[in-house]
Amino acid sequence: MQTVELIAAIIAVIGLIAYPIVIHIVERGTPQAAKEEAARVYFDEHGRWPDDE
Repeated sequence: MQTVELIAAIIAVIGLIAYPIVIHIVERGTPQAAKEEAARVYFDEHGRWPDDE
């Protein structure tokens, strides 16, 4: 029974360590999302998409 409690404690510690890392990755987003946001800002300012000729 003590082994089960030890394993549960180890899993809990790993979860507590991993949680901020996962949150950081999710909040950072992707480079593609940043490019899309920049294109939307450009569109709002100029009335056209940046890749339109």
